[in-house]
Amino acid sequence: MRRKDREMNEAFAWEILDECSYSILSLVDHGEEAYGIPVSAIHDGKNIYIHCAKDGKKIELIPFQKRVCLTAVSRVVLKPFVFSTEYASGIFNGRISLVEEEQEKAKALRLICMKYAFENLENCEKAIVKSLNQTAVIKIEVDEVSGKCNKYD
Repeated sequence: MRRKDREMNEAFAWEILDECSYSILSLVDHGEEAYGIPVSAIHDGKNIYIHCAKDGKKIELIPFQKRVCLTAVSRVVLKPFVFSTEYASGIFNGRISLVEEEQEKAKALRLICMKYAFENLENCEKAIVKSLNQTAVIKIEVDEVSGKCNKYD
């Protein structure tokens, strides 16, 4: 990291992932072009989970990825009079795969419900049962984490 004065610890990076509304998953396509897509991500320990449709570009690209990167950003405040932005970020690198095991998949979907549909938890189990076979769950086994913060005053 170039700006060591903004470097934050690993726990900080995970906190940012927990609080952000969405993250950006970065992959490489077959022509080695960068491909970034916003996703709703949660984590359980050092595993990040993302739910999505069973088809689409990111699903097609998963088998060809050696490594992926997920970037989470939160606490954004524009600072126009100092020509800058306050922010907090976490960057997570690791190996990506599709979750095939039904129990792990259901657990990930419960965690996603807790973050993104907390007000509707009473309907979470029914939704999981209904969508389990129609929904893909992606797992990133994280082995490298960095956090960064730019804050004024």
